[in-house]
Amino acid sequence: MHSLELKMILPAALVFTLTACSGGGDSGDSGDSTGGSSIMSGTITQFGSVFVNGVKLNSDNASFSIDGASGSQDDLDVGMVVRVTGSVNSDGVTGTADTITFDDQRQGPVSGLTAPTFGGTQRTFTLLGKTVLVNEMDTVFAISNALPPATKFNFETIAQGNNVEISGFFDASAILHATRVELKDVVFDAASIVEARGVVTGLTDSHFTLGGITVNAGAAVMDELPGGLQEDAPVEVKGTFDNASNTLTATRIAAANEAIGDA
Repeated sequence: MHSLELKMILPAALVFTLTACSGGGDSGDSGDSTGGSSIMSGTITQFGSVFVNGVKLNSDNASFSIDGASGSQDDLDVGMVVRVTGSVNSDGVTGTADTITFDDQRQGPVSGLTAPTFGGTQRTFTLLGKTVLVNEMDTVFAISNALPPATKFNFETIAQGNNVEISGFFDASAILHATRVELKDVVFDAASIVEARGVVTGLTDSHFTLGGITVNAGAAVMDELPGGLQEDAPVEVKGTFDNASNTLTATRIAAANEAIGDA
């Protein structure tokens, strides 16, 4: 199994997250372990060892969560924003990754796509109520394994109606800076799967608002929500989307993990 190198590709307003908590003993990795736990978020830039905020992390025994399901390192790719938990040794530059988690920010249809601006290197579009910014130099464009390998998808060819998955970070203006855009369907239709993350607002018996879209939760399966839906709860929603009514009909609603680049 390969290891990962993770570095940040972020607008200046965004901050790398590192939280260290004091622990009560040795982590079991080595005699010089701090015994503490760390949470680190970053963007995969290449495959090698796991380097997060200058700390080299061993990922040989790490567990992987991919969009809420168990996975492996083979499910990860360049441009994905991931969250790593583990321990850092007392030298401050080495440690061990216990878990590596990837959750996309949004998946849905491209609309309102602009022509390239900022010297031809940036363009924006709307996806499930959020403005997404892509950069020709920094955003990775990829295609789903389910699509023909010859499918062309890049900064120039992204098009209205593409169904895409976004990984990235929100800035202070709630613009989603995409570090990775993966083409899921060339043409979005009523059967295309969409995904969104955010905070529940305006909750009624079966509907709520999530980041600018209406969610119909009437037939959704609840995952890790023993108390049901609650106002201001962070959730991940999966289902289908109707452009005309701006409504996501949810098939699954899950409690969201700690934010990975959320607004």
